[in-house]
Amino acid sequence: MKVPNLLTCNSLSLPIGIVVLLMTGCQLWSATEEVKAPSTNRIQPASPLFASALEPIKITPSKMGPADLIHLRDTYAKLTPEVQDPKQQQQMRKRLASLEMLLAEQEQEQGLTSDTGYYQQAIQTYLGIQKEEHLGEDGAHISYQLSRAYDLQGNAQASFAELSSLIQTYPTSRYIAEAHFRQGEYLYAKGEFSRAVEAYNQAVTFPNSEYFAMSAYMLGWSQFNLDNQQQAAQAFGKVLDKYLGAESWQFGEPEDEQPLRAGEQRLVNDSVRIMSLIFSYASNEQSLLSFIENIGARRYEHILFDGLAQLQLNNDRFKDSANAYLAFAQRHPTHPLAADFYVKHIDAYILGEFPSLVMPAKQGYVEMFGINGSSWATQPKSIQQKLTPYLRQYLNELAQYEHARAQLLVSRSESNTQQQHIAAFISAARWYQEYIDTFENEKDTIEKRFLLAESLHDGGQILAAITEFERYAYDIPQGNKAADAAYAAILSYRKLLNTSATDTDTSLVTASFASQEKFINTFTTDKRANDIALLLMQTRFTNKEYPVAIELANWLMSRYNNALGKNNSDKTSQIYLSASLVAAHSLFAIQDFTNAEQAYQKVLAQLNTKDKRYVDMQERLAVSIYRQGELAQTNQQLDQAVSLWQRIVTELPNSQVRLNAQYDAATLLLQQQNWSAAIALLTDFASRFEQHPLTQGIADKLIFAYEKNEQWELAADGLYEIWQQTPQQEEGRLALWTAAEYYQKAQLRSKYLPAYRQYAHTYPAPFDTATEVRFLMSEFYLTSNEDSKRRYWLNKLITADKQAGENRTVRSQYLAAKASMVFAKDAVYVFNQIKLTLPLKLSLTKKRQAMDTAIAKFDQVMAYGVAELSSAANYQIAEIFRVFSIDLMTSERPKGLSVLALEQYELLLEEQTYPFEEQAIELHESNVQRSWQGNYDQWVENSINQLSKLLPVRYGKQAITGELANELF
Repeated sequence: MKVPNLLTCNSLSLPIGIVVLLMTGCQLWSATEEVKAPSTNRIQPASPLFASALEPIKITPSKMGPADLIHLRDTYAKLTPEVQDPKQQQQMRKRLASLEMLLAEQEQEQGLTSDTGYYQQAIQTYLGIQKEEHLGEDGAHISYQLSRAYDLQGNAQASFAELSSLIQTYPTSRYIAEAHFRQGEYLYAKGEFSRAVEAYNQAVTFPNSEYFAMSAYMLGWSQFNLDNQQQAAQAFGKVLDKYLGAESWQFGEPEDEQPLRAGEQRLVNDSVRIMSLIFSYASNEQSLLSFIENIGARRYEHILFDGLAQLQLNNDRFKDSANAYLAFAQRHPTHPLAADFYVKHIDAYILGEFPSLVMPAKQGYVEMFGINGSSWATQPKSIQQKLTPYLRQYLNELAQYEHARAQLLVSRSESNTQQQHIAAFISAARWYQEYIDTFENEKDTIEKRFLLAESLHDGGQILAAITEFERYAYDIPQGNKAADAAYAAILSYRKLLNTSATDTDTSLVTASFASQEKFINTFTTDKRANDIALLLMQTRFTNKEYPVAIELANWLMSRYNNALGKNNSDKTSQIYLSASLVAAHSLFAIQDFTNAEQAYQKVLAQLNTKDKRYVDMQERLAVSIYRQGELAQTNQQLDQAVSLWQRIVTELPNSQVRLNAQYDAATLLLQQQNWSAAIALLTDFASRFEQHPLTQGIADKLIFAYEKNEQWELAADGLYEIWQQTPQQEEGRLALWTAAEYYQKAQLRSKYLPAYRQYAHTYPAPFDTATEVRFLMSEFYLTSNEDSKRRYWLNKLITADKQAGENRTVRSQYLAAKASMVFAKDAVYVFNQIKLTLPLKLSLTKKRQAMDTAIAKFDQVMAYGVAELSSAANYQIAEIFRVFSIDLMTSERPKGLSVLALEQYELLLEEQTYPFEEQAIELHESNVQRSWQGNYDQWVENSINQLSKLLPVRYGKQAITGELANELF
């Protein structure tokens, strides 16, 4: 390995004379070094072992003659002791050692004699420098140069030892990759391949090193010499990864690759050569495939497969060569070289004289690269054009070979050849077909099409043969035999349909009669056309191809256009009637109901009334009219729809569709808000068809009509009847609720009050509705002044709200609060009725108890949190306290008191009254404060009025108005 070595230069802080010498010395390069390849009896690399795969940069340094070098060396030797600075003196010694190396290289090149070795002086100098301290980064350089000097002197062992020291001491130096590589060289040369593997493995851990490729290459050889074939292949693979790329091949990438330099190409070629040899030792292409699976896909896979195949071909191992080519083509069928490799695989069989393998191989080519293959659609046009010549050749050969083989088998009488000759015909047809698909516009394709049809027919593929016969008959002009070919296709269809395996194949039936239709349209004057048309008409109708069936029916009726009576015994009448029936049914099926009606009228004219089909045709006629009504309804022609349906009721009253017609007419009249007419039809329907399922929905429609016609009592009666039938169902509950509302609208208290009462007692849920019903009941009795009954329902409201739980609502709370207010006012009434009379203690106790009861009632009202009721309750409580204080002051005085005693009694009453009056004031003031939050209502105003009387100075009208204004604004 040639390794250039540039001498470093550091001239800082040196005397001027020495600096001049150093500047001259800095231009020097060391001589190059070449290590010879080791000898071995095993297979060795094709190129010199240590020839660099990298082309070194050519630098032509200025050279000095031996005399100049000697002079310069002596000058350095003389000046070095004079330098006082230790660092500078160390640099001087390193340059002196470099000069010794250069001088030794020149002497060695010139063949001058040396008693102690050319490099001994340099070695001694480097050894001396190594003993010094503070070498720093220069230590790695000194160690590297010393190992190099040993190696150039021929002391490989010492060089190896120094490299070991360099690796151990300076593991991160820039020489580390080369050091491992040099050790590998030494060990490989000694035949110590296991240790060489270790060294080279260390070297390849530096992928950016200039020694990486050569290290990987020699690693492969080391593994090879150890019979580690798999590891050897992986090592050589690293060389290919380095120069050819480690990424996988991608479809559509350009074929052009950057050319390698000569040394790189030699290294790649030799790596491929030895890898091919390794794969050939194992299981040929399988070992190569396993190798790729192990390292991952690579873009240079084709090189490996080609190298292996060529190696096997050179060794006359034709099958192995073919297998290698085939393996690549199968692995990468869209690769630009896949088809070429496949052809080489075929050629290998030809060269090896394996005729039994050639045709299957050509078949494989067609299956992979042909127009029906897996890769054709993904190939660019350029590749398709490259494939075409081989496809033409191989398809021709395959088809002719199979056809000839089939005919040969047919000529034999043995029964066991029947399946063989059928398979051969089918195979021939396959290749004819692919030839036609591939070369559709070629001149010889017509001939291939005929051969295709023949092969299919002889191979028992009747349906496929029919297709080709029809192409021959209709697509390719064939003269007078065209009609016969078309008729042969029809007969073939019939043959297929007569077999048990295909008699239910509707697609086959459709195709069969499509062929007949084409015959009729193409060969109209042929005498076979009428019979074909009749069968075709029936089949098209069966297959629901109604427009075509109508055309054929009209075509047949035009052929038999004589007037026909009721006698349907002759063939002509039967054909005409069949055509009429098909036309009528087909028009009905495509929803052309107007023409269908006329067609059925025409059919009825041909039938006797005793004919069993007569009633059915009448029903069809009625349905046609009914469908017209439906279409009119869809098109918003409502009057026309009603008219059509009424025609059925009057003209065809016995038809089954009459019920639907009458029912739908009534429904449509409801939509038109013609309530009276709708009610008439519905009531008639309900009475006429009492047991019919549709009658069950009549009640709902009648109720709806009554509602819209504001016949509330009739609507309510219907709903009440529904409730009576389904009291446990949701439908019944809603019916009772609505019936009560309608009775109320009809102002029938005798009916709506029991209905609401029944609802309230029967349906506690849903809670909202039950609450409203209870409230309505209380309001009804309020209007009728039935206080006890009203309070019964008010109490129901309160109790239900308490027990509602999570169902409780704002509305139920509000109504319960209002109900509680009624009972609170009742308590106030009782309170007000009690007068304070003598004996005062007894009447006062009753009054106080009544007061406490009333206050408790109002507290219950306030507990509901309803703002308007809370202010009212608060006011009422305040008034209770105020009235109590007034009643106390105006209570009856004891008889017979003296003036002084009476005065004392009055004072005592005032003391007793004062707290109640203060409590009243406080409560009224709290009510007034509600206005501060914007809750100003009648009861707040009443409190203000009372306060203006109780505290006129503070709550005079003008003052309170101003305060309120300030609060509000």
